[in-house]
Amino acid sequence: MKNHREILEDRLEDNSSKLDSTSSYIEELKRTTSQLGTDPTIFAEDLMEAEHNAHYYQAEIDRLKKEIAASPATTPGSSSKPGNVSRPGLLALALSPIGFLLGALLGSKLKTRRSDKDN
Repeated sequence: MKNHREILEDRLEDNSSKLDSTSSYIEELKRTTSQLGTDPTIFAEDLMEAEHNAHYYQAEIDRLKKEIAASPATTPGSSSKPGNVSRPGLLALALSPIGFLLGALLGSKLKTRRSDKDN
């Protein structure tokens, strides 16, 4: 299972790839339409959408970089965030043996009742 930092790094890589693709699309769209002398109104909506997507991906990349910088680094091979170890509370520690004893007593009572019914 991936830890939080690895997930952020995967998202960063994914958004970087999408930004590169979108930027290439924008450049190619502008270059091709300029070469062909295409009326800008024909492709303006596509260009605006692509530029909006590029701005979104760039903002996400910036946000993810900040979040990665703020998250603690993990040791290689570690699958959980350091310091995020689940510890039972005091109540759970107190109730665990009590629950075990009650279960054992109940099981014992049920077993004796069953053996009494069988006789």
